[in-house]
Amino acid sequence: MYCNFCGRTMADDCLYCSACGRQLGARVVRRPLERAREGRKIAGICMGFARHLDIDVTLVRLIWLVLGICSGGLGLIAYLIAWIIIPEEPVIIPQAHVAQAPPNSF
Repeated sequence: MYCNFCGRTMADDCLYCSACGRQLGARVVRRPLERAREGRKIAGICMGFARHLDIDVTLVRLIWLVLGICSGGLGLIAYLIAWIIIPEEPVIIPQAHVAQAPPNSF
């Protein structure tokens, strides 16, 4: 069996790759493309793409930077369009912080 991510040969009974640590033989479930709320620098576009593609956010930021510089501004326009089109990830409120209504005292 081969690891789909790093290409190393693994034994048939392995569940995880010993080189990269990814799960073997499992279907990859991607996160939806959403603008991140945590870890973002400007609008969460790069962090959202990094989470969706399961790659390092620094690589995505460098790609956007090179695209913005080398394309004569098309990268900046694409970033702004992505900012408008891509939805922001929902807010998750822990149950401990949810205010509960007091019980009725009838």
